[in-house]
Amino acid sequence: MLVHLTADLPDAVDPGKSRVVATHIASLEGDWPQHTYSLNRLSPTSGKFAAALARNPLAPALPIAAVANDGKTTTLTYTAPPKGIYHRAMLERLAEWIARDMAEKGVRPRLIHAHKLTVEGIVAFALAQRLDIPFAISLQGNTDERIMRARPDLKAHFARIWRGAEIVFAYAPWIQRLAESKLGPRDGATVILPCPTPQDAILPPREAPAHLLTAFHLRLRKLKNIDTLIAAAKRAGENRPTIELQIAGGGEGSDVAAIEAMIGGSPHAQLVGPVPHAEMQGRMNAMAGFAMVSRRESFGLVFVEALLAGCPIVYPRNMAVDGYFDGLPFAIAVDPDDVGEIAQALERLVDQQAFLKAELAKWQQTSEAARFRSASIAATYREGVAAALGGPLSAGGLED
Repeated sequence: MLVHLTADLPDAVDPGKSRVVATHIASLEGDWPQHTYSLNRLSPTSGKFAAALARNPLAPALPIAAVANDGKTTTLTYTAPPKGIYHRAMLERLAEWIARDMAEKGVRPRLIHAHKLTVEGIVAFALAQRLDIPFAISLQGNTDERIMRARPDLKAHFARIWRGAEIVFAYAPWIQRLAESKLGPRDGATVILPCPTPQDAILPPREAPAHLLTAFHLRLRKLKNIDTLIAAAKRAGENRPTIELQIAGGGEGSDVAAIEAMIGGSPHAQLVGPVPHAEMQGRMNAMAGFAMVSRRESFGLVFVEALLAGCPIVYPRNMAVDGYFDGLPFAIAVDPDDVGEIAQALERLVDQQAFLKAELAKWQQTSEAARFRSASIAATYREGVAAALGGPLSAGGLED
């Protein structure tokens, strides 16, 4: 039995979460019995927190409750203060709750996979010690980097989890490098595991006008740093009058108004509204390039979708897909705070379009491109789990 711990699964509490972890879990169906604990943190009221704190200042007893269970997934809520207050204590208390729940359900895991180091990893480490079984962790990037930075007092414990994991699945090379620099080297295996996307068709690059694309839900405009990207498009337009940044995405009226104000009537940027996900790669294929310069980005599936669709990219340095495309001209890393550098990258997408797309076409035929397609990602994950369990995947899977 393989038990997953994840706060990133679409569930009855929050059906709008990313489907990345759900897709990874689904890729193991038929190979091992699995049970997933889908975690949702709730913040306590100040009164309830004060009362719990008075009763137990070291580990306030705040509510934990299962809200749904379909036999394969237990969806639960746990109450914990915001901003990382009592972070470790609350998660170790959650581990005790899950241990009791597994005993009641007859769930006997051979491996626990925590789908983030700094959150679910604390739970998995406590469970693995209690049950004397191995555990695996994922490094997702954004959350793990932020919590490691915010909680230096937990560095030693994060290092124990990092070193103690049977295997680590890192979403991108940059977060592996960051963890190694902060927590030290590992003796065990670390596997780079990209995020899967259903939009992984390979579309040969083709010549396009000087149109560039960016895409996100407009409510995320601050996270996606769209004001800086628009400013860069305007600056690039001073030298390249035909440059046009198309901003795809839906949102509320206030979101649209905010971005329209940033554009300010410039001919070098325009909102084009929402584009259905199934149509996005076709839209990318008709562009000179794709650009997104987020302030934080764990992986950024959209960058991989663009490259597979024959569209060169501009992405934020030291995050997102950084480390996957070192030395490759069609993937341009920029400082997300540097308007001038971003503007130059946008100009390069237009000026060198033929060269960049010719190089991208060559890359699309390589095993490096294939590693980002769903079948290859699923195989990488299965092989890693099998190794963590002590050997290659047998033909019929492992029953217990």
